[in-house]
Amino acid sequence: GLDSSESDEYIFLGASGYDANEIWYHRITDLVHDFHCFMPRLEGHEYELSHHNESFLIVSNDNAVNFQIFKTSIYEVEREHWALVQGHNPEVFIEGLTVFHDFWIISERHKALPRLKIMPLTGGIKPYWLQMPEEAYELTTSEGRDYRSESFRYWYSTPRLPQTLYEHHVTTKTQTLLKRRLTGTKPYFEEDYVVKRLWAKARDGVSVPVTLLYHKDTKPGADLILHSYGSYGEMLDCEYSNYKIVLVERGFIYALAHVRGGTELGKSWYLDGKLSKKKNTFTDYIDVAEFLIEEGLAKKGRIIGEGSSAGGMLMGVLANERPDLFLGIVASVPFVDVLNTMLDANLPLTTLEYKEWGNPNNTPDYEYIKSYSPYENVKAQAYPHMLVVAGLHDQRVLYWEAAKWVAKLRATKTSDSLLLFKIDDDSGHAGASGRYDTLKEIAEELAFMVMLKDKA
Repeated sequence: GLDSSESDEYIFLGASGYDANEIWYHRITDLVHDFHCFMPRLEGHEYELSHHNESFLIVSNDNAVNFQIFKTSIYEVEREHWALVQGHNPEVFIEGLTVFHDFWIISERHKALPRLKIMPLTGGIKPYWLQMPEEAYELTTSEGRDYRSESFRYWYSTPRLPQTLYEHHVTTKTQTLLKRRLTGTKPYFEEDYVVKRLWAKARDGVSVPVTLLYHKDTKPGADLILHSYGSYGEMLDCEYSNYKIVLVERGFIYALAHVRGGTELGKSWYLDGKLSKKKNTFTDYIDVAEFLIEEGLAKKGRIIGEGSSAGGMLMGVLANERPDLFLGIVASVPFVDVLNTMLDANLPLTTLEYKEWGNPNNTPDYEYIKSYSPYENVKAQAYPHMLVVAGLHDQRVLYWEAAKWVAKLRATKTSDSLLLFKIDDDSGHAGASGRYDTLKEIAEELAFMVMLKDKA
């Protein structure tokens, strides 16, 4: 993509693949020379580039799975000239760098929570981190920055607090509340809700973060919705959602299982949930569910699993392996025919996905994928109530994956549980595009979960 530096002195042109990229740069005032390649693409090397005064700043994963930051002269960009600014830390994942004239902001993730490290360059102020009050939250810098400003804006949100925009003043370390997004027409009181961050012990000893949201009057052991994803390094956001509030107002506990396959605990958290380690994603979810049951926060057979796309694949695995945990499952655009899809190189994303799932043309990968692929592992057993949603125009997970999976489930399952299947003939992978159509889709999923709660 094409972008400009925060200083507005350089244009950056980036090209990237699955796990590598390169950046070309050009000084805006230079009318003679063409773009220069900062560093050619190398397999496995990812980096970002920023400009500050007479230097380039580089966020790179070179010999650093969680990234580190370097600085080099704009006249000497070769690797041997890079000077270390912030070294690698296995406990801290560097997500990015925002550059102002008088200070830098390093976006980090520590203990599965985002944080902003402020590095003043003037006034003798030592680096410091913004402190947030909640146990789980989202925190990002705002766009539309003034490079020479002495302050910056950031968005802060929690599962119970709508997105709130603050302006932070670096020299005084104070902030001003600028605006808060509305939650709807009726009064809303965030103190009516509780946010908790817990840690579940997985079977191999690893601690898995879990985020909870519930109404202060809800008793432990209430019906619990356990949402997860765990693929492609994507993180589950701990921000406010009307969708979640609607459910907890009706007596549910809403939980997020931050399983391996995301990057909540750094790049290694992702690497430990892909390819030949993919089953860590599934066992992490099961271990989180068992933990919540043991802690008295959930009851066996009263959990509703929720996931979409690769998260829908996770739901398919769980339905096969641990149906006893669930009251119901909602799987949206689920990637449930993993083996056959990955064997068909004519499909749009198959070969690009080899680095995520493996190449089943190789026997070890074939056997491993086959051992968990939801379609291949449907069993003659009782299944929980299920709602499966697919999009007719989905070009990522084609609708027939869900259709053939549902057909096999209906022909094989031994229980009389509900198995509802909807193909939306107007939607793609991200669901319906119209505002009201999107709300209708959400309402259908909410109604299904509330129906199960009231029915049982």
